[in-house]
Amino acid sequence: MLLNISNIKNVKNATLEFDGITVIVGENGTGKSTISKSLFSIFASLYTLNQDRRYLLKNEFTKVLKKINFDYARYKDQENFLNNLVDYRDKTKEGFISDEEIYQSIAERLKSYIENIKYNNEYFNDTVKSIVDLIKKDNNIFNEQCVREYLISEFSDKIYNVKNNDYESKISIGFHYNGNGNKNDINSYKAKNIIKVSGDNYRNCFVNENENEFEPITNKIFYYDGLNVDFNLEVHNYTSNLDFYNYEFNLDLLRHNKDKGSGHKILFDREIIFDSLHDENMIEAELNDLFSDFGDAGEVFYNFEEHKLLYKNNEFKSTISPNQLSQGLKGILVIRQLILKKHIVKEDLLILDEPEINLHPKWQIVYAELIVKLQKKYDLTILLCSHSPFFIKAIKTFSVKYDIKNKTKFYLSSNNTDGYSEINDVTQNIDLVFKNLA
Repeated sequence: MLLNISNIKNVKNATLEFDGITVIVGENGTGKSTISKSLFSIFASLYTLNQDRRYLLKNEFTKVLKKINFDYARYKDQENFLNNLVDYRDKTKEGFISDEEIYQSIAERLKSYIENIKYNNEYFNDTVKSIVDLIKKDNNIFNEQCVREYLISEFSDKIYNVKNNDYESKISIGFHYNGNGNKNDINSYKAKNIIKVSGDNYRNCFVNENENEFEPITNKIFYYDGLNVDFNLEVHNYTSNLDFYNYEFNLDLLRHNKDKGSGHKILFDREIIFDSLHDENMIEAELNDLFSDFGDAGEVFYNFEEHKLLYKNNEFKSTISPNQLSQGLKGILVIRQLILKKHIVKEDLLILDEPEINLHPKWQIVYAELIVKLQKKYDLTILLCSHSPFFIKAIKTFSVKYDIKNKTKFYLSSNNTDGYSEINDVTQNIDLVFKNLA
């Protein structure tokens, strides 16, 4: 997979290859976070695009219904009705249905759900027309609105190049190298997903102008900031303890926005129901082996009697809140729990921003080995940003030991004399990395 970004923040143009572990090293303010945010934005927004569009449409339908002073107390089944409208809209996109047929269908559906409103009521007719307009509106309009929300969340009010805001900003992901041309040229890839932005406040946001090049995103992406680790339980309504237990982990550190329709659904809007308890026990046995070098790292679990998350290990006589643990241990537990609960599965993506920052050099080396072993076992795509020579050298050493050297890339970020960020592949000359850190 190839990532290319142009004219985003202080990065004028950068291309990075992802085929296992990709490490970026550089001083502060040289574009490392811009790369992380760009990769996260395009994967996160496109992975949840269909459900985000559905959420947005339901909100738009709800706004329209307010035109007739819609009384939700009279609503026979609000959620089912909104889902029904979205499902019908999807059906109209699959084949030709005349405007008259759509209008009649919506009028009948709406009338059956609303009491004491006559069919010839002018507000009713206007409402039907507005719903029909939403049904006929092109999906790309909603897609771009959903993606725009992610970009605003990640890059705040401006995404464009800080040196010259007249440029068009672009994030491109290339899949399936065709074997011809330059492997570092995005145009040499068979499928591409492209987000383009121009104008102030993301006014013009385009998603894949050529639909034939589109590659559906089926892999989740997780963003872990080593500086901010917090265990936070978000309350959900579940019908059984099993549902709650399998859905228990909601982590503030993983960059989801609870206040917006899109974004917060990346991780935990899917219920994770294991096929059997044996399935979870098998994964836990594998993880215990992978994490064995950390000793008894313990585990986080939900206590149904006390209604809170607790931490335990064999050395402690009693349980404690996981937020009382060191930041370094929290980070290790986060990775373990995400895999145990099947939030991270084979071929997913993981961004680790300075994961070693709260760890002793000895544990940095152990953590580096764990990351390499996880990549090899689960075929993960991992982006690492680091300032630690211990950690980086350990990644290089263990990538050789576990035979993933050819899937490990090293990049050095720096600012040129014009103040733009340059990100160069130094895999074949990694001494440049250690010279930068000296």
